[in-house]
Amino acid sequence: PRGLIPRAKAGKLSVPLHQPLGQWGAPCTHAPVAMSAALAFELARAGDARVIAGMSRDLVEAGLAWSWTPSRVARHLACKDTSVLVARVGPNVVGFAIMHFQDQVAHLNLLAVAPAHRRTGIGRGLIEWLETSGRIAGVLMVNLELRAGNRAARAFYRALRYREVAVIPGYYDGREPAIRMSHYLPEQVHLLPR
Repeated sequence: PRGLIPRAKAGKLSVPLHQPLGQWGAPCTHAPVAMSAALAFELARAGDARVIAGMSRDLVEAGLAWSWTPSRVARHLACKDTSVLVARVGPNVVGFAIMHFQDQVAHLNLLAVAPAHRRTGIGRGLIEWLETSGRIAGVLMVNLELRAGNRAARAFYRALRYREVAVIPGYYDGREPAIRMSHYLPEQVHLLPR
C-alpha cells in the first residue's frame, strides 16, 4: 500500500569487482584498477545524490537535456513512496536504481551501472531487490520507459521478462521516442537477503 514501502536492509554479496576513481565527484568507474571489494546493495544516502545524478547524465541521459539533477535525485531520496537503491563496491557507487511505488503499480524511473561493472549481475540484482520490495508492498506490475534506440537495455529487460507494450513518440526532449515496458510480478515473494 501507498506509503508502506519496505525499507529493509539491503543484502551483501561477496562478488569481487574492481573500482577506480571516476568523474562523478566520487570514486566511480570507467576502467578497472587493481582493487577488490565485496558488492553491496543498499538504500542510497543523501550524499549519493550528486554521484547518482552524474551517472544519470553521463550514462542514461547522454545527448539529452539533463533532467535528473542532484536536486531532483535528492527529492526522490526524501520521498516515502520511492526507493533509491545503490550498488557499492567498497565506498564507491557502481550502479543505482530509482523506483516509485503506487498502490499496485511501480515505476522504474532510472537504472544505470557503470560501464566497467556491466554484465556482472549488478543491474539484475538492483531490479530483483526492488521487485521484491514491491511484491512485499502489494505491487502487481512494474512499468518503465527506455530510449527506443537502446538495444542493449531492451534485451536486458526482456531477459527479466519485461514486455514492450507501447512506443511513445517524442518522450525524450520532444524528439526521441521511448519504449514502454511492463512486467507483471509473480505472487511468489522471496525474503530480502540479510
